Amino acid sequence: MARRFFYGMLTAMHPHRSRFKILLLSAGSHLGQNLLDVLESRRHLVEVTGLNSEAENSQLFRCDQAYLMPQLNQREAFGDRLLALLEQHQPDLILPGRDDDVVFLAEFRQAHPAFAPMIPCGPAAVAHIARDKFATWQWAQAQQLPFAESFVCSGSEQLDALHAFVERVGFPLIAKPRKGFGSLGVYVATHWPQVEKLSGIQDLVFQEYLDPPELQAASQRYQSALPLFFEIPEDSHYTAQTLITPSGQLSEVFCSLSRMVRGRDEWYRRIRHAELEDLLKRYAAAFYQAGWVGPLNLQCKPDRQGQWKAYEVNLRFSGGTSCRLKLGYDEVGRLIRTFYPATDFPDHSLAEPVAGQIQRVLQDRLIPDRDLAQLQTAHCWSQTAL
Repeated sequence: MARRFFYGMLTAMHPHRSRFKILLLSAGSHLGQNLLDVLESRRHLVEVTGLNSEAENSQLFRCDQAYLMPQLNQREAFGDRLLALLEQHQPDLILPGRDDDVVFLAEFRQAHPAFAPMIPCGPAAVAHIARDKFATWQWAQAQQLPFAESFVCSGSEQLDALHAFVERVGFPLIAKPRKGFGSLGVYVATHWPQVEKLSGIQDLVFQEYLDPPELQAASQRYQSALPLFFEIPEDSHYTAQTLITPSGQLSEVFCSLSRMVRGRDEWYRRIRHAELEDLLKRYAAAFYQAGWVGPLNLQCKPDRQGQWKAYEVNLRFSGGTSCRLKLGYDEVGRLIRTFYPATDFPDHSLAEPVAGQIQRVLQDRLIPDRDLAQLQTAHCWSQTAL
């Protein structure tokens, strides 16, 4: 099993601190907003340093201080800038805001073991597996874990094998980037000529469409003309979230059912689902065996035979983190209390689940011109400088 690190060491070394320090990568992301929302009522206990590659984002100005960073693919420049900020701010905890951040932090922790207690995660090799949707399927197969059947076509010589895959899983079929996010670049194929054309796109994963909606009417309608805005109906988006602790124990499993509107959850409800809970526990056990600790999120659906399978795996908090808090599960508070017990950070989880559903709505936020100008020119901004 991979090497474990002792968490909580840094906070124990600084008992005089009045506020727990969090450094948040991609603070302007949807997940960044979720984490700031979850911490909002406890900001007197938390100092948040937000990092982002773009200045024009209102979430940055909710942080105590924000820094403009190089793009993450500029690994050396990003790493050098991060090391300087770690020396300056000495955070207790570093959190990712995107899937690429998860990979970077796992690599960074291995390259800089002194910062390992700040980063609850595991080996970089595991992070790379979860980041690549086809590698996730291969890993799940090796672990005998149910995952949506997947296939990568690397050239015209594999068209026969791709055709056999389609014959086995049937239409409709999902095609998605191996390292995509946010449903960007995802296609739905309903017949072979579409699959054949899509096979020429590099690094595209073909995946069985679990529990697909009725597409025939929509497909026929779009053949006459393409509407300016359209979507594929999604009324049964199932997710499961938990926390893998340093000892391998799990926090409670939170299962949810949501209704999607244009690719985003707009209605969100907690459910009890034994099969989904069992599936998440099996994945969590396998990830812990591979050395991983921290948040784990699965997106799952049943296949045509009724077997529940995962089709997305995230080794981080997710876009539903703030919803789960409102429904009685404080995964951020629980992570901090579990990995950094010396802080005695409040966990706002409730003994009894909240009965109700979440409607997600847009929020209006002002970005003052002077604040944006400061971040753009100085590459840093601070509440205390106002």
